[in-house]
Amino acid sequence: MSLIKDIILLIVIYLPGKTGVKLRNIVYKRKFKSYGKDIVIQPGVVFIGHENISIGDNVKIDHNCLIESGDKLQGKLINKSKEDIDHQIIIDNNIHICRDSQLIGYGGLHIENNCVLSSGCKLYSLSNMPNDPDDNKKIISLMPYNESIFYIGEIVLKENVWLGLNVIVMPNVKIGKNSFVTSNSIVLNDLSDNSYAKGSPANQIKNRFE
Repeated sequence: MSLIKDIILLIVIYLPGKTGVKLRNIVYKRKFKSYGKDIVIQPGVVFIGHENISIGDNVKIDHNCLIESGDKLQGKLINKSKEDIDHQIIIDNNIHICRDSQLIGYGGLHIENNCVLSSGCKLYSLSNMPNDPDDNKKIISLMPYNESIFYIGEIVLKENVWLGLNVIVMPNVKIGKNSFVTSNSIVLNDLSDNSYAKGSPANQIKNRFE
């Protein structure tokens, strides 16, 4: 029975063409927390934690993306925002997520209307930390993960945000409305509305729209 389920899942994820898109919409409408209309999910997109994912209308997710969340977390969690951890991934309306992007929503992730994520973007609302901020003398290891230390916090992309190629967004970051982040930038801190930002870490260098 397990083998049959695995084969069916393989077909659902990788079946190409219009038939594959229709099949995924039929299956995912039953599995996701909410699932809108006019959704196009291309082959190779992997979802983990369907029950924590909501997708709105007119959303396109291109080939080989990973979208993952859940509430079963082990290890020590550092949450600088002090807010409750939601674990939900919310993708609103008129969104395009280009190929090879990764959305890790264990700390919460909300993408508002009219946003675009260019190819290779990575949004991590949960990330390992190299040391313990409560005890800097303590030697820690990434393995095993259930003893690791994680930085966690919600990522929010406000309306009409555009992330360039290979942009990385780390936990507890809000990118303001109408902002643009240039390719290969790393966003570690909040960006205000109408930012044109670049760098590692990304900083606003001018207004996107005058």
